[in-house]
Amino acid sequence: MAGVLATSLGVAVLDAPAGAATPASCTKATFKTDLKKKTSTSQVSGCTKGPATALTLVASFPTLTNIKTTITWKSGGGTNGPFKITEKAVKTGNKCGKTGAKQDTLIVSTGTVASGTGKAASLKGTKFSESLCVKPNQSTYLMAGTKIVI
Repeated sequence: MAGVLATSLGVAVLDAPAGAATPASCTKATFKTDLKKKTSTSQVSGCTKGPATALTLVASFPTLTNIKTTITWKSGGGTNGPFKITEKAVKTGNKCGKTGAKQDTLIVSTGTVASGTGKAASLKGTKFSESLCVKPNQSTYLMAGTKIVI
């Protein structure tokens, strides 16, 4: 299950310090994980305050302690990354749905955007976060009421 977690990295809203870049936030995402290749590709949309309204996020996880993420913004918005992501299973505040009688697992992913090209360069230094729910079959979805913040 942990492999799928790393594939589509998550969201938690963090305020930027004074003078820091304004983070983008996105409300919708679909996730596709390939555990054999140890990659996850997310199509993300509903973005505001970013270089475009949609993006593709690719996470590579040769190990779960070495997760690298690259974001490619649609409409010529540039790229961010690769940058490191840390994931943590969280019990408190888990609003994930249930599969059968068992509650899906909540994984919170965080990181700092280390680089950017084009319009995405304005996001350098912002905090990345997402709250992902993982079903027993390893499929993932964004926890209801949360956003992916970049």
